Amino acid sequence: MKKVILNIKCDFDKVPNIEELMPKEFAKGEELKQQGILEHLFVNEGRTGAVLVFKNVDVEEAKKLATTFPLFDYFNIEYISVEKLY
Repeated sequence: MKKVILNIKCDFDKVPNIEELMPKEFAKGEELKQQGILEHLFVNEGRTGAVLVFKNVDVEEAKKLATTFPLFDYFNIEYISVEKLY
């Protein structure tokens, strides 16, 4: 099964109005989870970023979906296409 890993770097402490944006950010993640796209969400220690695992999408679709997150403008994202072997 093909998946796309989004390795996101973001200094959340430097985002203005983070308290207002985070609930919207998590709501978007929940929406993608309910749609069967977001499989996993890991947050880095120290609030320096996150790792998301999308399933059933290619890299181009993952890039489009990433733009729908409220914090997208503050992200530096590496997209990694992977296929599960076992």
